[in-house]
Amino acid sequence: MQSLFFWKDWPRNYRTTWFVLSGILLFSVIYMWLTWFQGANGIIEWQKMQEQKMVETTVHQFRLGPFQLNIPGESYVIFEYLQGSAIEHNKLSSYLFLAVLIISSMTLLTVISTLRRLWYYIGMGLFVLFIVGLRLEVLQLFNVSGYTIPVVIIVVFIALSFYFKSFKASATFAARLLSFLVLSAICAILIAYFSDIPYPLLHLSVTAYLPALILTMLFIIMVAHEILVSFVYIASQGTSKSLQHFSIISFIYLINVLITCLHELGVVQWEFLYINLYLLLTMSALLGLWGFRLREPLYDGILYFKPVGAFLYVALAAICFITISQLLGNANDAALKVVRDIIIFSHTGYGIIFLTYIFSNFMVMMAENLPVYKLLYKPNRMPYFTFRLAGLIATLAFLFYSEWRQFVFHGLAGFYNYVADLYVLQENELLAQDFYEESRKYAFQNHRANYALGSIKSSRINLEGAHYNYMLANARRPTEFSLVNDGNLFVWQKDYFGAIETYRNGREKMPSSAALANNLGYAYGKVHSLDSATYFMNAARQHSLTKTSAEGNFLALAAVEYLPIRTDSVVTIFGND
Repeated sequence: MQSLFFWKDWPRNYRTTWFVLSGILLFSVIYMWLTWFQGANGIIEWQKMQEQKMVETTVHQFRLGPFQLNIPGESYVIFEYLQGSAIEHNKLSSYLFLAVLIISSMTLLTVISTLRRLWYYIGMGLFVLFIVGLRLEVLQLFNVSGYTIPVVIIVVFIALSFYFKSFKASATFAARLLSFLVLSAICAILIAYFSDIPYPLLHLSVTAYLPALILTMLFIIMVAHEILVSFVYIASQGTSKSLQHFSIISFIYLINVLITCLHELGVVQWEFLYINLYLLLTMSALLGLWGFRLREPLYDGILYFKPVGAFLYVALAAICFITISQLLGNANDAALKVVRDIIIFSHTGYGIIFLTYIFSNFMVMMAENLPVYKLLYKPNRMPYFTFRLAGLIATLAFLFYSEWRQFVFHGLAGFYNYVADLYVLQENELLAQDFYEESRKYAFQNHRANYALGSIKSSRINLEGAHYNYMLANARRPTEFSLVNDGNLFVWQKDYFGAIETYRNGREKMPSSAALANNLGYAYGKVHSLDSATYFMNAARQHSLTKTSAEGNFLALAAVEYLPIRTDSVVTIFGND
């Protein structure tokens, strides 16, 4: 238990820093899952479109001699169907992403300031590349163009880190981290108030896209084998048959990972419960914290796990999860394709090679039921470096099989989606459309760009162009919003049979969609197919999103079609639900 809660014997200032950084990581993980459950609802919302129709009815009758006279009156009924709104950038996700990225990058810089001379210079070189990747020159701070501002910021951070390295080596980790955070907060305030471009912090979150994505991929590769490491630990706890138990659970795990990998590659499309890739990453990252501690013999010449190694790991993990959170929060499916691929490819490639590493070095020890996990990173045959290199080659093999150019193109498409969002916020729709088109060109069927283009074109009454983009949006990763909006285009053209066909195709992809059920009921009512209309209206009544719309549609349909219903019975039924 002491080894599980390894931070208990740390000095108090280290424990405090550890709890704060671990809290940030935990927040990033939880927020990632919240955005995953939220889906496209984070950037798109339902709008209720209403159609008013006049119905002529008899309001009074009376007889005059042999004649019966009717007094007509006009009644108005309202039909209601759902429409997906235009995309609205999730600013909260972007601001949280930027905040966690800054805190984590300052933690990494603090770790670098504690390294020995050679590794310090290597680390500072990487930090300079990180700052350059942020492209601070586009912010035009104090109306200064060019590289003057980025150079000044880099020099200031280098000077502070060198001060701690050479003149204040006795400073605690917390004091160093706090100094770097204060300096970064000053820079953030200056950028927020003195940049000559609109939404400067959102610009910074966009330019941070590439550096954060690279760090995310590196972390995913770093922890790709950690679940198998935990299997070694579990199997070593028994009194007998360690090798047999490890082989069985590892085989089951790798088979499931391989099937999921083949599914992502499009090789198999079985009715199978595939592994959730974000769950796979979450488990690997959490287990990897203790696995990284086991790896200390491999990097003890650079740093020690207690405490800077642990801080390094937590900072990288927080960057990984908050980056994925931001992509999920903005439903940037083009960039998420990159993340999903690297997760499953690395877990498959490194998993297979790690199994070889275990059997090559420790099979005899496991057969004798010895605690292999204690010597896991002290191999006697296959070096750890060989495992990492072979795992990378195996991962790249999957990547090249899946057309590595698509991997790069989807990354660029994700970036263009964010640039287009910035222009939408600036109400520059023409430039926004151009960048969404660029995103569509690089990732042909990415949902986000095509949905945005479909919304823009439909608002301009370019219905043919909108149909084309919604068709692409629905090809691979459809959402309820894109499926519904595609059918609504036929409604606007008075082609109700086309709308019915489109809605029904959407129901095949998402059978439980309440919005599609409501709109189908509405469309069937338009072609006087009363049985189908009432069937789908009743289905839509079962969901809170469409309950009131479906009930209103039923009453409107009854009025238009002169259905003989008892009003008090309908009110009783609707009131009891």
